[in-house]
Amino acid sequence: MPPAQGAPIDNLKELLSGVDPEQLREVMPLVGGGVITMMFTDIVDSTRVKREIGDTAYFSALKQHNNAIRECVAQHDGRELKTIGDSFMIAFADPGLAVQCAGRIQQTLAKTPIIVGDTPIRVRIGLHTGTPIVYRDGVSGRIDLSGADVGKAARIESIARGGQVLISEQTRVLAGSASLHDWGIWELKGLGGQRIFEFLYPGKVPEVLAGRMRLEPLRFATSFIGREREAAELIELLKHHRLVTTTGMGGIGKTRLADFAARRVSDIFADGAFFVELAGTTDSGSAVASRLVAAFAVNPEGFEGETEALLRTLQNRQMLIVLDNFEAVSSATPLVRKLFLGWPHAHFLVTSQTPLNLDGEQLYRAPPMGVPIAAVDASALAGVDAFALFRERARAKIFNWEVSTPADVAAVAEILRLVDGIPLGIELAAAWVGSRTLSEITTGLGNRLNLLKSRGLGATSRHQSMRACLDYSFDLLSDDAREILPKLAVFAGGFFTGDVEAVCSASNAGELLVSLHEGSLLVRQEVLDRSRYSMLATVQEYAADKLPETVASELKRAHARYFLGVLHAADQQLRGAGYADALERMTIDPANFEVGFKESRTSEDDYAVFNFASSLMDYFKVKGRYTDRLNVALAAQEAAAKLVPKTIAGADNNLGNAYVGRPATAVPT
Repeated sequence: MPPAQGAPIDNLKELLSGVDPEQLREVMPLVGGGVITMMFTDIVDSTRVKREIGDTAYFSALKQHNNAIRECVAQHDGRELKTIGDSFMIAFADPGLAVQCAGRIQQTLAKTPIIVGDTPIRVRIGLHTGTPIVYRDGVSGRIDLSGADVGKAARIESIARGGQVLISEQTRVLAGSASLHDWGIWELKGLGGQRIFEFLYPGKVPEVLAGRMRLEPLRFATSFIGREREAAELIELLKHHRLVTTTGMGGIGKTRLADFAARRVSDIFADGAFFVELAGTTDSGSAVASRLVAAFAVNPEGFEGETEALLRTLQNRQMLIVLDNFEAVSSATPLVRKLFLGWPHAHFLVTSQTPLNLDGEQLYRAPPMGVPIAAVDASALAGVDAFALFRERARAKIFNWEVSTPADVAAVAEILRLVDGIPLGIELAAAWVGSRTLSEITTGLGNRLNLLKSRGLGATSRHQSMRACLDYSFDLLSDDAREILPKLAVFAGGFFTGDVEAVCSASNAGELLVSLHEGSLLVRQEVLDRSRYSMLATVQEYAADKLPETVASELKRAHARYFLGVLHAADQQLRGAGYADALERMTIDPANFEVGFKESRTSEDDYAVFNFASSLMDYFKVKGRYTDRLNVALAAQEAAAKLVPKTIAGADNNLGNAYVGRPATAVPT
């Protein structure tokens, strides 16, 4: 957190006890209680200027520069202590006069510019107030200052740009009501994060500093847990690509991951890293441009619009810009393209539920946290990132919380699986620790969306519950995508485009599935050289809740009939040249076959039950699943007994023959 205003100078008076008053009187005309404000000035890019115009011409310009500064210093009761080349070190007893003097220097140089070559000299100024060591140099005999406060003043000057006056928090407190812009916490070499202010003398507008801004963790009240592998992958991409978009469903932790990675990589960007929150911004390029103008304190006056102001003002900055929640402002994609092309030294890290689809964009899909896929002991569970997050958040409720029994280990592992490793789901489930037992939390997760609600304040509205998070994602979809998503809940384990076209009567299924995948609501894999999609259980439960019961019943019957046909065709292939392909397809879709089989039994479609069972018996025989084979055989026998004898002649014999491998009766049309 930023330091409390005024806190660093509360004890300055006490520190003055060791300062020699006689030496202070030699430093400046007015002691003012002994607190010294140090000003450092420097000509920007002086080495290049000297090389271009030559030493003689530069020396002439330098004399004009020195005279202008000394005149302003004399008018504001300052004391010149040291001059090295084109740099000044000046001391003041009155912080307010020091700030005014710095502003007057910049105004003087702007009003009467000192031209070198084709451009005017640009001076940067930094001020800091403290209690340095005052001593007389043994060689020169001159009074000088030393200590950490002197170094801090010099570091502040080093991150200023030409025409800027930067001051420390201590100077701000003592200088009074000067017009200032608070730039927040910036990195000063060797000093860490320091709060920096810019003095806005008449005619001056804020300008992004030349140093590195420290990304303070003000967005989150809790710590970042685990995900070192994901962070390392994202950091590596940021080093080699100028536009990286992190995608994933709501609650997957895109913002936290991007924030963490940006901090790790910010030191390689000379002009710092900036986090721009776009949630709540109007979905238009102009609104996003205004948001960026405010974030970077760009003055649009004199430019043809805010976009032009951004392009011209920041075109040479080497910085990392994090654009968070970009899915809320997708209409601004052309603006990002302009900035990406117009800021050749800037890198962009975008978090979004959908890609921007721009040339040069590198996608990184944020995965769920890893969860135990089988029974684990306490030692193995402790090495799982998802458990580390659960434990950390549980300890917010019970400070010394820990799993203590094998039953606890099993319950937590099951909780992590039930929430699909989604960080938001893990945090919301852990919030129940102390109010429910682990077993009760596990049972409650049978209805995930009702249990996974925030139990405190602080989260954004869409992160108050998994349902709110998914509502936010759902509202971003097109009308056709919103219509198809609930229907996909009828599938189990996954589906191909052709499956959706047949079951949901959706001729544009391919386009919609790509859209839903890009919107991070579907998971995609390559199976049999085709795209196969699936849903996380949390998303599937949400989608199913949006499906009217009448539509759901009809879809379940259509699903059962369709997958009976798929199973029957594969069963026929098992006896021919397509054996391997048939076995692979049957191995891919057992969950859909099982759901279709159960639906047929529930709806008492005895023809379908019999034919499902007959084909499944062949598959279970090949896979060596004899118990399952016997169970479906009994189901087939029960269905056959209900059929009218003339419909399936010799049903008992057919059943017996089917059990030993005879082709199943065809599906009635």
